[in-house]
Amino acid sequence: MSETTNGTPDDTTNGDDDLIQMIESIAHELGAEVLSDEQLAGLIESGERQAMERDDQARSEGRRFMDEETDTELIDTWWADAKGCRSVEDAAALAHRLISDYRHDYGTICHAIGAASYAMAEAMNASPSGHITNFQAGAVQWMWLRHWNQWESEPRRLVEYNDVLYPQYDERFSAISGETADWLRERAAANLVGSPHAHPNVAARWREIAAGRFPAFLHIEGAATDRPTTRPAAPSLRGPRPMSETTNTNGSSDQHDFDRFMAEPMTADEYRLIHRTIYGCNDDHPIQIDGAFSFAATDRPTTDSTEGEG
Repeated sequence: MSETTNGTPDDTTNGDDDLIQMIESIAHELGAEVLSDEQLAGLIESGERQAMERDDQARSEGRRFMDEETDTELIDTWWADAKGCRSVEDAAALAHRLISDYRHDYGTICHAIGAASYAMAEAMNASPSGHITNFQAGAVQWMWLRHWNQWESEPRRLVEYNDVLYPQYDERFSAISGETADWLRERAAANLVGSPHAHPNVAARWREIAAGRFPAFLHIEGAATDRPTTRPAAPSLRGPRPMSETTNTNGSSDQHDFDRFMAEPMTADEYRLIHRTIYGCNDDHPIQIDGAFSFAATDRPTTDSTEGEG
């Protein structure tokens, strides 16, 4: 134990020593090692030296040095090129160009990897075995996220905050950020203009949110905390359901009013009709449900149909 200038024990130094010893003990249990100050300085110096060598090599190869903040227009072209890939050869060529033509910074390499993987997905989907449905695309998304992020099998959910605008999804939310609240106010106001035939309950939600009045159970981070938080019972939205504003000459639906059909629960027969008409596929395609997908939506109500959900 060291001493202070007046000769009294320095408890702070002793506490630091104890902390260092604890960290070293934990690292040892994990099979790791805590670097000394000298070792850390050497590691940083080695990394900087390697980065300079890579920069010199990139200059000699004529590669463009990228900056995520100033090269946004160029980066946008990568994603556009990726969307246009219709063969595996095109996707591979794009990936090679993104690696060979540029010296990436911390952010642009993320765009390069993302655009290259997107290009290959588009190319495979354009193949004779492709042309997958939105349901299948959702399954691919979760597969990719699980493997890329090395996720285990625990439940996960991607939150679609736009769903705050629809009362049938109230159970999914308890809090939003102030920034999200601002975005929702703007979206609600735009929806009132763009979708004049929305279901009355949905339109009422839009009017409230556009005016800055959010559901009482929804906590807005950074706002006053004296709002009631008891979640009301979900309103009943069952009723006549015009499925389409226009139809083809053969009577099949051509343009769906999504604000209406998303506002109300569906029977089994209605679900099949929407699935087949919109996506042009059979009932045995994967259905994305909060991060999972299955080939049979067996948990949907079947009281309005003599058949199962299939």
